[in-house]
Amino acid sequence: MSDARANILQLAREMAESGLYRGWRSIEGRLRADGLPRVREALDDDDVRRELDHRCQTLRNPR
Repeated sequence: MSDARANILQLAREMAESGLYRGWRSIEGRLRADGLPRVREALDDDDVRRELDHRCQTLRNPR
C-alpha cells in the first residue's frame, strides 16, 4: 500500500469515527473537496467502503 493511500485511509477512518458523516460517499466527497488527489482510487475497494459505512453507522446510531 502506498503512503498516499494509507494516509487517505487513515483520514477516512478518522472522519468515519467522528460521527459527522453518513458513509463512505460523504467522506469521499469531503476529501475531494479538500483537494486530496487520488481519493477515488484509495476508496475504490468494497471492503474499505463497507468498513467506513459500518463505522459511520455505528457512531451515528449508537445502541
